[in-house]
Order: sequence, then C-alpha cells, then structure tokens
Amino acid sequence: MINLSDKINSMIFNFIWQGKPSNIKKMTLVGEKSKGGLKMTDFEVMNTALKIAWIKRICQNSDSSWRTLTEDFSREQGDLSFLLNCRYDTKLLNLNNVPPFYHAVLKYWQENKPTILDDPHKQNETIWNNENLLINKKMIYLKQWH
Repeated sequence: MINLSDKINSMIFNFIWQGKPSNIKKMTLVGEKSKGGLKMTDFEVMNTALKIAWIKRICQNSDSSWRTLTEDFSREQGDLSFLLNCRYDTKLLNLNNVPPFYHAVLKYWQENKPTILDDPHKQNETIWNNENLLINKKMIYLKQWH
C-alpha cells in the first residue's frame, strides 16, 4: 500500500521528468541550494515531521479533545506520557480502536525519537511495552504493577 506522501512525491517527480527516468537523484533535488540542490520539498519527511509535532500538542494541552482521545486508547498500555518513553513496536501494541492518524503519530515517534533507549547496553530500558521483551509474541504491560 502506497502512502499519500509517496504518491505526491511520485506525481511531482513524474511531472519534472515527464514520465522518463530521472536524471538527478532525489537527494540532489531536495538538497540545499548551496550544495547544488533545488531545495524541493520531500513530502515523506514533511509528513513525518508534522506527525511528530503532534506529540507536543497532545502532551501540552491536557484539556484538549485530542489529549482525551489519545489517553483513552493508550490506557491499555499505560498513559500516553509513559508509552512515549517505551520502546514499543506499533505492530505489537493493541491499537485496534485507534484512528489511523494517531497510529501513524505513534509509529513515526517511535522510529524517530532521540532517546537513551538507543544505548546498546539498554540498561535504562523499561520492561513494559518493550519490543525486545515478548511473551507469546506480545509486549508486556501489567496495569496493576505499573
């Protein structure tokens, strides 16, 4: 399944090259002008950045409707603030009732967050909602223990 940002990128590059094979790499087109690029927008990068920016909005606005919605669907994995600090795999989270937008926000956050969880020793990692600690191919979270 192709996502919307890939489709937009594809349409733009097809327009530029008139359906012919590209003569310049995509990285050159989206690169800085000072380095020989054309500073075109990479819609995949833009989509990722916009989704990650929602994390701040959700966490800062405690009385907002989107905060209430995200707290409701994240309750099974702990609250949202806790979940954002876990090393989860969105494919293993119980996100059945989560709108696709919020599913993408969680996915992009996990893929791009700067954290000490990337420490190769992993000594500061929580065991809850951890993609590296599975029981019966499911991540562990025990609400009564947290």
